[in-house]
Amino acid sequence: MSSSLKKRWLQFNRREKILSLVFTLGFFVGLILLFIFLVNQITAPIPKIGGKWRIAIVGEPRFINPVLNQNNDVDRNLEELVYNGLYKIDGRGGLIPDLADHEEISPDGKIYNIFLKEGVLWHDGEELTADDIVFTIETIQNSDYQSPLRLNWQGVAVEKLNKYLVRFTLKNPYEPFLQNLTLKILPKHIWENIEPGNFPLAQYNLKPIGTGPYLFEKFQKNDSGKILSYTLESNRRYFAGEPNLKTVIYYFFDDFNQALKSLLRHQVDSLINLANNQANLLAHKNQWQIKKLILPRYYAIFFNTTKNQITADKKVREALALAINKPLLIEKILNNQAELINTPIGQGIFGYQPELNKNEFDLNRARQILSEENWQDKNQNGILEKTYPKQKTETELTITITLPDNQQLQKVAEFIKDNWTQLGVKTELKILPLTDLEKNAIRPRNYEALLFGNIIGQDPDLFAFWHSSQVNDPGLNLTLYQNQKLDSLLEETRQINNQSKRLENLKAIQNILLTDRPAIFLYNPYYLFAETKKIKGQQINIANYPSERLSDIHNWYFYTRRVFKLR
Repeated sequence: MSSSLKKRWLQFNRREKILSLVFTLGFFVGLILLFIFLVNQITAPIPKIGGKWRIAIVGEPRFINPVLNQNNDVDRNLEELVYNGLYKIDGRGGLIPDLADHEEISPDGKIYNIFLKEGVLWHDGEELTADDIVFTIETIQNSDYQSPLRLNWQGVAVEKLNKYLVRFTLKNPYEPFLQNLTLKILPKHIWENIEPGNFPLAQYNLKPIGTGPYLFEKFQKNDSGKILSYTLESNRRYFAGEPNLKTVIYYFFDDFNQALKSLLRHQVDSLINLANNQANLLAHKNQWQIKKLILPRYYAIFFNTTKNQITADKKVREALALAINKPLLIEKILNNQAELINTPIGQGIFGYQPELNKNEFDLNRARQILSEENWQDKNQNGILEKTYPKQKTETELTITITLPDNQQLQKVAEFIKDNWTQLGVKTELKILPLTDLEKNAIRPRNYEALLFGNIIGQDPDLFAFWHSSQVNDPGLNLTLYQNQKLDSLLEETRQINNQSKRLENLKAIQNILLTDRPAIFLYNPYYLFAETKKIKGQQINIANYPSERLSDIHNWYFYTRRVFKLR
């Protein structure tokens, strides 16, 4: 400070000095704010490459191989990072090209010509060609490889037309066929010389080579051979652009509580497949964001409509449906982490009809229906009874619900039991381990009512679930319900490519199921996961499988940098 300024400063009284300091400070703060404003006006933030994303997951990798994968969530997660399909989900209920550039479909819907993107490289530097697509499909179709996907590809011929063009020929039109082409593709030059018997033993099941946004780096095992962690590095030559997140590390746990502790200790950034109560717990912690994924699935009570007179009675089934307080079920048992449904097609799925999926709980109407059908509490014990025309003895209104040994489903079943007790229904629960349930109940159709879930796909094909030809195992018509009009609609809907007509048919299908009540559709639960708030860029809201939330991972980021705006 110069002597003249110092002299003038000393002449100021206390109030003048304070005002001078405030003015000076305000001036410089204003300059800083003006500078920030100008920078924001002429620049924009964009993702910056860098960062390590750490995920906790229950399980262990086995086959990071789309030909052998048997619905292992860990394998599916890693496959989504390492491999690509010809198509992938867009996160809003549709599909977009991935390895494919575009398609041409014949007018009769039987021939699909798929044009490939050129210059797509495998992680080892080889170029992807039509040979890889043909090899992957033919490997699945070859019974020697025992692929669990073989049934999906029966009746499909695949051929290479040129280096970047593949033709699929179907015996019959199948409108959702493009959804099948989300299958991940294997490199022929890596796998073609591996014998079928050695396919599950090959090192590439754990050290895969794909075309995806991330490359295998390493995994860590303990002394007993269990894989503890799995590290992937970004693919700088990825055809959709280098991913922003530099490193992805999966940590594997034996149970969910261990995985949760890892998250709470900030040893990982993400935890998937949260239960409802766990999601509510983490939602109150500022560092986490709880995200939900809508999957094309539902939970329902499937009545064996041929088991006995009670489950065969449409009026009884209608009364049972009206007696379930679904909004309260979702609020009290599912912590509002599910969507109420009355049909198999929920929100976000093609064919969804909001007017059909409203609350229909009406206990008084349910009681009226049963009363009109001569169900009465004759013994004054709260259990309704009725004499059917061909019987001389009274039949109690009793139903046994069979369900898997799952804590949440048991709570749902108990809730339904309480609702039906108010109606005068004696309800019993039969809880079985999943393997026993599939072997001794589902396959032989040995149940009165089955509390279970189904996955239908975001472009739904309901044929396997409701067509008369599917009443026996391995068909998935769990109700043994048969309806000729429904059969015709199901057959037509999977073949026509007129979207307006498909919507019309899907609405008619849902109306038939809602009228005849072979099942009571209950809810579609959200798939919940916790993420650090640092991560941004996630856009997937609707998917077929939980792992598909990763399909846009190359756009995710932790950090940003500013660049000048283009005018």
